[in-house]
Amino acid sequence: VQIRFFKVEAIQAHRGSMRLKIWFRLTWKDDRLAWNTSQYGGIDTLWFDGHDLQIWTPDITPYNTKDGFTNTLSPANAVVSSSGSVFWSRPGILDIMCKFSGLSKFPYDTLKCGMDVGGWIAGGGHQGITMYGGGYAFSSQEPTAGTSYQEYAVQQVNASVVLYSYACCPSDPYPVINYVIVISRASAYYFNLIMLPTVGLTLLSFGVFFMSFEV
Repeated sequence: VQIRFFKVEAIQAHRGSMRLKIWFRLTWKDDRLAWNTSQYGGIDTLWFDGHDLQIWTPDITPYNTKDGFTNTLSPANAVVSSSGSVFWSRPGILDIMCKFSGLSKFPYDTLKCGMDVGGWIAGGGHQGITMYGGGYAFSSQEPTAGTSYQEYAVQQVNASVVLYSYACCPSDPYPVINYVIVISRASAYYFNLIMLPTVGLTLLSFGVFFMSFEV
């Protein structure tokens, strides 16, 4: 599993939510899809529609989002190589319900939001989950990516695999990737438009005490 962070769309701290533009990537190997290229005219790559269940796809879903990936990720074909390796990348939106921390230092705050991504039906005994490329990546080469003229930017991401046990199946713990997304605020906007004018007006208000009282 890997999430490529493209852009911060919106942060609503008072509602405890965050919207991110992402590319959600999955890669796995299915030996049933392997073939001998010499028997098929040297063809070494095929494309399948994962949404129409033309091939098996992993049971992966975010736990604390308002909508699952079925509703928020755009349809995209999965690339299958002759070795049976599959790569499936889909662009879309992550609408996360957050328990923000760090709000007390506004406007110099650094917000943190956690997210869990794992299997819904399939536990660890049926589906292992590992992090592809560290579990995350940042989009930088596209001119439309990044954080220019935005209030928030993704500063850092920490990802780790943890095991969760549930009452339904205590002997089959679920491997889950826990993401901690660190968001920094563009504090210069608040300093230039709010703090600096406020301090300036406050200092000017004391100017009357240095003026002559004579008419």
